[in-house]
Amino acid sequence: MRSSTRPQIGPIFEAAYRWSVAFILTITASLKLISLGGTTPIMAQADAVLGVSNRSVLLGAALIELAVAVFLILDCRTELRCYLTAWLASVFAVYRIALSWVAPANPCPCLGSLVERLPVSPDTLDLLLKLVIGYLLAGSIFLLVRKHVSRFS
Repeated sequence: MRSSTRPQIGPIFEAAYRWSVAFILTITASLKLISLGGTTPIMAQADAVLGVSNRSVLLGAALIELAVAVFLILDCRTELRCYLTAWLASVFAVYRIALSWVAPANPCPCLGSLVERLPVSPDTLDLLLKLVIGYLLAGSIFLLVRKHVSRFS
């Protein structure tokens, strides 16, 4: 006899979100790491926000993104995964805000020298990366609120 209970959408959404975030972070980290091999002048320039070379910033960001992606895949604590994703998205957002404040004309060096080789305009890529930050932040906050509300229901 078939059960008439419907599958819960929460665990399905959480899993899809978790894997999509891990995929996005792996892709962006990989692009950063590939970009480190480039010799374009932007790599040696000091980052406008942090004051260290863009090469160092990209390496640090790529390693953090990969560490978070691995954690999202291997750890089973939903709440901790959401907090970590929200933290990372917040760091990205604060960096973007600081960059627009200290160097409003400078594009974000988020993907390093690969920006020139991608088949999209820098403005389109910038918008796409901002949407990714929004996706990371909105999804993690949604899951955290849902988890906290369900505790009180």
